[in-house]
Amino acid sequence: MLKRIFIFVLFLVCLLGVATDMLVPQNVYAYEQSSSWESEEGDFLVFDISENMGYLLRENMSEGIYFPIASGQLRNRYFKGVKYYAKTPVQEWMVKSLHFHPKGATYGKDGKFLRMYDENGSTHYGIHKVLNEKEMFSMTDRYKSWGCVIVKDNAFSIIEGVYEVNREDGVRVITVDGKDNFPLEFVKLTGLRFL
Repeated sequence: MLKRIFIFVLFLVCLLGVATDMLVPQNVYAYEQSSSWESEEGDFLVFDISENMGYLLRENMSEGIYFPIASGQLRNRYFKGVKYYAKTPVQEWMVKSLHFHPKGATYGKDGKFLRMYDENGSTHYGIHKVLNEKEMFSMTDRYKSWGCVIVKDNAFSIIEGVYEVNREDGVRVITVDGKDNFPLEFVKLTGLRFL
C-alpha cells in the first residue's frame, strides 16, 4: 500500500513539474534579473492595468521582461477644471517625447516624463516615476495615478533606454485590461523575465 502511495505521489510531483514547465515561459524574466537588457529597435511595451503589470517585449516576441506598475485611479478626478474618470485608458499609444517636470513627489527626483501619443497627437498621459516608490509599490492596490503609468526607477531607466534607441519612430505602447485583451502576437511569446 505504501509503495502505491509513494508511486502516486511521485507521479503527481512529476506531473506538477511538467505542468509548471508548460506554464512558465522560458525567456520571459523578472526585471531584477534583467540588468543585461539591451534595448533594440522595435522593442515595445504592454501595460495590463487590471493586474498592474508591465511587459517590455522584443518586436519579434523572442524575449521580454515584466515588472510592477501603478495605473490610474478608479474614480473621477478633476484636472485643470475638467472632470474625468482617471482609469488609464485601454488603447494603443506611441511614446514620442521625453519631458522634464518639476522634481518632487509626482515625477520623482529627476522629473522625467515619457509622453504617450494617440492617433490625435499629444496626450496628458505618460510614463513616469514617483518619489514615494517604496510605499506605492508595497501596496496591493496600485491604482494611484491620475491616468499615467507609474514605474519604479530601475524599470524607467530601461524604458528610457528603449525610447533612446527608438526615438525616431517612437515606442509602441499597448494598454490592456486583462490578459484576455493582450495583443495576439503576445500569445506567441515563449518567455518573460521579471524586472
